[in-house]
Amino acid sequence: MSSDFETVKIERAGRVAEVILNRPEAGNAFNSQLFRDVHDAFDTLDGDEECRAIVLRAEGKAFTYGLDLMAAAVDFAPVIQDGLAGVRLELRALRRSTLALHPRWSGSVCWLTACVGSPRWE
Repeated sequence: MSSDFETVKIERAGRVAEVILNRPEAGNAFNSQLFRDVHDAFDTLDGDEECRAIVLRAEGKAFTYGLDLMAAAVDFAPVIQDGLAGVRLELRALRRSTLALHPRWSGSVCWLTACVGSPRWE
């Protein structure tokens, strides 16, 4: 599955999809675009009946440095209100099993809390 996202890639292996954070030059720090892309990627995969599980991972040395403070200085309210809270709540509402992982975990505990757990089946 190819994607038209600026900051996220989607790769498929059978019924498992990987959502890959793709801002390694910025430590995969979340700006408005990355929040939108993650939201749209998970929304797309949650509607795909062939997808049974989603793995969230990242390119580069770090899973994520967290919030992109330079971007937040410019448009702080939308980044926090629409991004941080919205994506975390959406991950918890997915109907697919979801796991966040990275070989060098950066301490972004909110992602692990949001992702690990049983799927929400209707």
